[in-house]
Amino acid sequence: MVGNITKTLNPLHFEDLEPHRFEDLVRQLVYDFKDWQSLEATGRSGSDEGFDIRGLEGKQISEEEVQEDEDKSLVPIKEQYLWLIQCKRQKRISPEDIKRYIEDIKTEEKIYGIIFVTACDFSKKTRDIFFSKIREKGILEGHLWGKAELEDMLFQPKNDYLLFAYFGISLSLRKRSLKTTLNSRLVIKRKLVKLLGDIQHPNRQTVLLRDINDKAYPYSGDVKDFKKSPPWLLRTFSDYYYDGLVILEKEFYAYSNNETKEWDYYEKTSSQALFGHEDPWKDTNKQEERIKQNSLIHDFWFYRIPEDNQAWLRIYYFIPFDRIILIDEMGDDYTNNYGRVCPHLYINFQPKYGPFNDRMRVLIESSSRFGGITYSPDKNKRIKYFPKVIPEIPKEEKEKSLEKYK
Repeated sequence: MVGNITKTLNPLHFEDLEPHRFEDLVRQLVYDFKDWQSLEATGRSGSDEGFDIRGLEGKQISEEEVQEDEDKSLVPIKEQYLWLIQCKRQKRISPEDIKRYIEDIKTEEKIYGIIFVTACDFSKKTRDIFFSKIREKGILEGHLWGKAELEDMLFQPKNDYLLFAYFGISLSLRKRSLKTTLNSRLVIKRKLVKLLGDIQHPNRQTVLLRDINDKAYPYSGDVKDFKKSPPWLLRTFSDYYYDGLVILEKEFYAYSNNETKEWDYYEKTSSQALFGHEDPWKDTNKQEERIKQNSLIHDFWFYRIPEDNQAWLRIYYFIPFDRIILIDEMGDDYTNNYGRVCPHLYINFQPKYGPFNDRMRVLIESSSRFGGITYSPDKNKRIKYFPKVIPEIPKEEKEKSLEKYK
């Protein structure tokens, strides 16, 4: 469990702690390591004899306590075990350093155990020298706590309060926060599935993407650079992906050779494909010219391109569930038209991509009613199929072409 947690956190910087704070942290971690009779922060008092913490393991039981014990379960204990704990807030401890530290131990009392703690990790050679030297000193038990050992202890649930007190990180709070985030995401996902169709059968539908921080809606004239950075967008929901919604951004008339994957598309005319919804904020400049151009390319595409080769080039963007804050299923009179409701999705827009993340997908999708293929276009297989100037299709040609559908 600890390994999984540490992968999501940056390393703890023990070396940034003030020396006495580092000693305090170690002393608190040591509390439940043994059954201590006492733990003294000798380093703080200046009488440490080279060591920062002095501990006495074992609870003394006197002869009087044994005699007063009704259950007769106590036995007299007079011997205690002396432990010395050394804290070194260093970024590196060499084999020579550890050798010198152990050789410098000076005390008239018999030392049972030693814990050497540092803010760095120990090499194998350093560990070997440590255990060799404490045996020479007659010390029966020794422990090296490096950075890895300290992190392992702090990431245990029982020490979460220490992790928070010294580093401002709480795994229990983090888990609660993750749970809240996941619950919120699932609530949004369930609402969207109810509104836009289930995962297997999504309904293509126009939605209004609105910035949660915008206060100008629906007056586009009050928004600086509305055309460049609009705080609301009418777009078409297309599908779901594992973590959010797929939005159809634009589509172009295209040609596709389904066998060779050769393709082309007409770049001058694109559409948001709003499925019957009118965009009240669209630029009406040169609208008549655009309608005429769109009519020409549609006729060329429909009457001059064989049905099996008719296709769309579509550009898709993605909205993570996490970015959707609220859903207004009813829409309003600005976007609901022709009897169609346009839901509003309130999203935390970002400066660069607006409501979307940084992903984009371009696909060639066959429009054949008999079924077709979908693929990502290879730029090296693009051919020149559409003319620069789209010709007007004669009425006679249209009528002749339509005879096959009678």
